[in-house]
Amino acid sequence: MLKVKNKSNVSKILDLKQKIDKLTKMLLIETFKLKMQTNVQKAKQQEKLYSDLSTFSKTAFNLYRSVDETITKNQTKHNAALAYAAGADFNTVVSIQSLSDNLTRAEFAQQDFIRQKLEEGFDLPALFALYQSRSTRGFINNIAVSQNTAYAERDRINLELVEWRQQNQGATPQEEHAFTSQLFREAAANVTTVGDRTLNPDLANQHIFPILRQAETNALSKLDRAAEKYRKETLTADTTTALNQKWETGGAQGVIQYIYENPSSEKFQIFSDLGSI
Repeated sequence: MLKVKNKSNVSKILDLKQKIDKLTKMLLIETFKLKMQTNVQKAKQQEKLYSDLSTFSKTAFNLYRSVDETITKNQTKHNAALAYAAGADFNTVVSIQSLSDNLTRAEFAQQDFIRQKLEEGFDLPALFALYQSRSTRGFINNIAVSQNTAYAERDRINLELVEWRQQNQGATPQEEHAFTSQLFREAAANVTTVGDRTLNPDLANQHIFPILRQAETNALSKLDRAAEKYRKETLTADTTTALNQKWETGGAQGVIQYIYENPSSEKFQIFSDLGSI
């Protein structure tokens, strides 16, 4: 072991060691500070990168959504125009959409459903134009299909009422009123469904049910007027018969007694009208 002969040298060595330790500690502290600053800077850079990516992503998403909505709007408008031209209702477009792909116009015309539509007077070019557009957006759920469905259902109900009247010629207006109400209730319950397909509820509420309700109101109002006319005619006939019978059996006293048994303005009016004849 080396022995330090001079105490002064020992003191210098210790002092030097302390300085070295102090410098080392300071260096470690500065290194740590520098590392922390670097980390903070990197964190800020990463934060900015994420922010930029988020802004870009949001802008890109909004742009995509805008383009997507425009495509949907344009294709739906185009399909509505085709549906108006073809007179296609919900059942028609669902049936056309279920047909095989890549049919020629001649093959399309030979499909059972299409042959039936042609026999009903529908236009082949208009129906085939619909077929060619069947894979685009808004093919089924558009205003034209909804309105055509409502009008077709209204016309179907009117035809069914004509047949019912022919088969029930002795029916009263009240009976026809009940049958008409039943037809419209059934239509409202079934008109928006074909197989497993259901029409968009918003379109149904805006463009089908209002048309059916208006048609029902018109039909029932007409029947109500007919029922009131029938009631008055029946009352007049019954009252006239009763007055004649009372006159024949009880004279004037019998007529007066009949009138005042169940007095009503209508009974008095009928009696008055008979007196003026």
